[in-house]
Amino acid sequence: MKNLIKKIIREEIGEDDFQWIKDIEIDTNLTPSQIVNRYDSFPSVVVGPMIHSAFGDIFYEGGKYILKADSWCDFKDLFKDTDSDYGYMGKYLAEKVLCGDDDYWEPYDSHDLVYDWFDQVWSMVARDKELYTYVVEWIGDNLIGDEMRFEGEETTLTKENVLEWSADSDVLGQEIDELDVFEDLKLNLAWAYGSAYNVAARDEIYNSAIGAIMDIFGKGKWESSIIKNRHNGNEKTVNLLNFDVTSLVNNVLVESIEDCWGGCRKHWSAGSFDTNEQTEEEAFEDWCGECLDYPFADYGDFIDFLANHLDENNELLNPRYDEHPDDSKIYPYFIEDAYSRF
Repeated sequence: MKNLIKKIIREEIGEDDFQWIKDIEIDTNLTPSQIVNRYDSFPSVVVGPMIHSAFGDIFYEGGKYILKADSWCDFKDLFKDTDSDYGYMGKYLAEKVLCGDDDYWEPYDSHDLVYDWFDQVWSMVARDKELYTYVVEWIGDNLIGDEMRFEGEETTLTKENVLEWSADSDVLGQEIDELDVFEDLKLNLAWAYGSAYNVAARDEIYNSAIGAIMDIFGKGKWESSIIKNRHNGNEKTVNLLNFDVTSLVNNVLVESIEDCWGGCRKHWSAGSFDTNEQTEEEAFEDWCGECLDYPFADYGDFIDFLANHLDENNELLNPRYDEHPDDSKIYPYFIEDAYSRF
C-alpha cells in the first residue's frame, strides 16, 4: 500500500518534482486532508475510496466521482435563503418547485391576475379556432333560453343572438364580458387563465432553478443504481440522478482543505514541540486538529459541504427568473385547462 501511494502521488506530481519523496516513508493512515497538506496532491485512486466512504452521496466509479441524488430536491440548500424579489430566486421558491411537497402551490393568486378579461382571456379563446367553436357550441347547448338583461330590458338568450354575435369573435367576447347570462362562463375562462398563468410561472421558476444547478453539476441523468446501506450492508436498487462531479470535487475539496491548513499555519509557531517525539509537520497537524479530517468529519454528504462552502464564499445560488411569463408560454396551458372547465 505504501508503494502504491508513493507511485500514484509520484505520477500525479511528476517524477522530477517527486525526487525528494523517495527516501521517506508514507503513513498509510493519512487522511485526504493530510495528503494535501504534506504532498500538495489529491490522487483520486488513493483518496477516491476515502471520499466515497465519508460522503454518502459521492461514489468513486471508474476513476470518477459520481454524485447520486434522490431528486432535484436534494439541491435546495444550495440556494440563498433570501426573499425572492425583483426577479431573483431564493431558497423558498427553489424548494417549492424542486421538492413538490405541495402539488397545488401557485406563485400568484389567480383572482388577481385578470385585470382586462377581454384582452387577456378572450383573446386566447379567439385565436384558437377549435376552442372558439367549442365555446360557441357550449353556449348554444347550455344557455339558450336563460334569462338576461340586454340593452336595459329583461329578456332571454336566443339562438339568433348566438348566431349573430358569434359571427365576429370580438362582438361575442364583448357580450360575454358584459352580460350576466355569461357570468359563469366568463368566470371559468378567467380561472383557466389564472391556472395556466401559474403553471407557466412555475415553469419559469423551475427552469431557472434547474439551470442554476446544472451550471455547477452538469446535466446529469437518471440511472438505476444498487445502493448499499453503510450501516447494515443491505443493498437495494433505486433510480437516482447521476452527475460526474470529478472536477468539482477535486477543485472544491482541495481549495477548502488548503484554506483550512492555511488558516491554521498563520498562527502556528514552529519549535514549540518535542523533536524527539514528532516531526514538525506531525506537530503542526496535531496542533491544527480541526483540519486533520476536514471536511469529512463535519459533513455526511458532499451537497451539504458544498452548500456551506458556497455560503462562506457568498456564492449561494440566487438566479434570475422571469416573474411574468409571456402569452406564448401561458397559451398552451390555457387551451388545455379551458376544455376541462365546462
